[in-house]
Formats: sequence, structure tokens, C-alpha cells
Amino acid sequence: MGLRNWANRGRVSSTVVAHWMKGLAWKIGDRAEVDFWKRFRDDCLGLFRGTKEEFLDFVATMNAVDKAIQFTSEINWDENKVVFLDMTITIDEEGFLETDLYTKPNAKNSLLLPSSAHNPSVTRSTVYSLALRINRICSKKETAEKRYEELAIRLREREYSESVITAGISRAKAVPREEALKKVEKENGKDTGGRQHRLVTEYDRRCSPALGSILEDNYNQMVAMDQRMGKIFPKPPRPAFKRGKNIKDLLCKAKLPPIRKVHTRSSSQRARNGVTRCNKGLDRNTCMCCSVITSRPDEVIRTVTLFSTGQEIAIEGNINCKTRGGFLYLLWSSKAPMKQYLGSCIREPRDRLGEHRRDIGNKKMDKAVAKHFHETGSTVADLVYVPFKKIKCNDKFMLKHFENKAINQYNMIEAGINRILA
Repeated sequence: MGLRNWANRGRVSSTVVAHWMKGLAWKIGDRAEVDFWKRFRDDCLGLFRGTKEEFLDFVATMNAVDKAIQFTSEINWDENKVVFLDMTITIDEEGFLETDLYTKPNAKNSLLLPSSAHNPSVTRSTVYSLALRINRICSKKETAEKRYEELAIRLREREYSESVITAGISRAKAVPREEALKKVEKENGKDTGGRQHRLVTEYDRRCSPALGSILEDNYNQMVAMDQRMGKIFPKPPRPAFKRGKNIKDLLCKAKLPPIRKVHTRSSSQRARNGVTRCNKGLDRNTCMCCSVITSRPDEVIRTVTLFSTGQEIAIEGNINCKTRGGFLYLLWSSKAPMKQYLGSCIREPRDRLGEHRRDIGNKKMDKAVAKHFHETGSTVADLVYVPFKKIKCNDKFMLKHFENKAINQYNMIEAGINRILA
């Protein structure tokens, strides 16, 4: 039996759910008998005494507890067989349980190649461990012999030598099955003659096989020269090999490098866009124009807002008060920011700002900006002035064309200070 759709429960793991369902199985087993129950992660194995109909009713009752936690059963009723992990369990004609090795039909032969950069002892122990697994799982000797032959074929396909195959399988056959089935108990924390020091290094087939004897020879010489070293290091050091980098590790990194920005001409231009102060206004803060454009020396204006609509206009070009060539600008009073003025100039921004300052100071009512400042009670100190678009054109007629287009686009005649088109 296996759990299905357990991931829908969020943080509830399959192990917790399976353990909870174990207790539920014992409670539901009053209509039939559950004699045995074991679990590995979300796969469960049990012995059920009852008919097929009673078992299906038992599974349906467990699945009715929670729709998001469902059990599935995989039983071959015709052959009286069930698969659990890597083992096939059957009930013979006399009622005894028989076990056999199970391999998926689509399983690929991916055993470690002897030609790989591993210590030869690894491939030799691979043959022994696979053969011992067959000895442990297969309950009949006839079945085990058949699985040994299949294992030998798989090993030959992976270019294992006949001597290694024969030695590993023969060594596993020599182990009694009763001993192979015993649980291996590791002795932790017991002193078995002192601490074992290890030299951890990458395996290299050219020199690593001789490393163990080299360490032992040097250890014996060291102890012979100074007996105190034998008390400090009672055991000779042993090499411990780790796998070196292969082609996959060199070509495919487990950790991807950070994404780097590609600096193209357009991206570099966008990075430079903005309104800044000139050198005079930046160092000594004595430029009268820069103090109106930005509030502090290190400020860079990237966008300007149309307060009537809330639209933000990106600054196009690197502009300061000394920028030469045509440009478009927005002007408004900090006391009445909802109405703004859009204009253009072919001269430097500081020259155009000076003209507006003089018009406001002299109260020229024939000028739209000066009249608006007078009506709102604003002064020169309330003036805000932001150039927002640099136009590489020295033709005043083309500049007026861009200004009229912007006035229409942003509806500056109805929503702003502009009276007429330029």
C-alpha cells in the first residue's frame, strides 16, 4: 500500500501521515485481522487476514477519513503476489511466504564502470554488495542462482572482469543467509585502540593506490625514531579518497553565476539619463539655476511627474544647466503644483530659467508663467524648473514642432499653464 496526494496537505509529511494511518489500520481491523504492519517512508506493508472484498472495504474505509490523503494498493490477485520496494513477496501453495528480488522492467544498467576515476576497491565491493543483496532477499536457492547469473550478465555489460565477478559472487554465497539477514549494529563511541587519522584527498589512479603503503612506511619510521609518537598516534594514518572533478562538473556548475548586466550602447545611455547639477552648483553650491532644478547637490532626477494626471515622464538625456542644444522643460509653482508649464529652448537651460525669473519678478502679466505666479501668490522662491527631454537639433522650427507635440500629448492648454501652441 502506498500514499497518494499526501503533498496536498502542505507541511504534513508522508512519514507522519503513514504513521498516523498505521494506528488507524489497527482500529479499523475489527472486521478483519491486521497481523503485521511495517512502513518505509510512504510505502506500507502489512499482513491482512480476510477476503479480497474485505480488504477493498478496509482500504475504502481508510481513504474516507481525508480526501486529500488516499491509499493505493498494488496486489496481483491472480498470482497472489505483491511488490514492496525491491522485493517481490508471494504465498506458495503450502501457505509459506517466498521472497524474490524485484527489478523494474524499464530499469537501465547504470552500474559504476571500472574505468571510472574510482578506487578499484569500490568496484570490487560493488560486486560483493549486489551479490549479498541477492543472498539476503531471495528465499530459495534456485531463485538466488538465477539472480546471480543475471547480475553477472549486467556486470559484463559494464566491462567488469571475470575474476572480479567470480570473486565477489563467491564471497557473497559463502555468507549464510541467516547471517546476511541480521541487522548490522555499528559500535559508536567505543575505544578500539585510539583515534584513526585519515588523509582526505582526491583519487588519482596514477599515485593513489600506493598512498596507503607510503603513509604506513613513513608512520613506522616516525615511531621508530621517536617512541612518543606511537603513544600520540597509536594507529597509522589511512587515506580517504574523494571523487575529483569530472567533465560534467567542469561544464555544468551546481551553483549558477549571478546574472550580469549586458552593457550595450542603449543601456549605457539609459544609465546616464537624468538631470544633475553642473560643476559650479555641485562643488560650491553657488549656481542659481542648479538650486532650482535639484534640492541637493547629489540628487539625480530620473523622472518628472505631471500632477494633473499623475503620469511620470522619464528624463531623456544627460542634462544640467549648461547643456547645449534644444530641450523641453516643465515649470510650476510649489504652491500650486497642479498646473504646470511646458516649454522649449534652443539655448542653455540656465538662460531660459533666468528669463522666467525676471518675468515673475517684474510681474509681466502678458506672460503666462508670470500671470499664474501672480494669481497664486507665488514668488521666485517657489519656482520649480525641470528639463526633461534633450533634443539634438539646432533648428528652432523643429524644436517648436516637438514642443507642440508634447503640449497636445499632455493636454497642457486645458490642464496646464500654456495658453496657446508654440
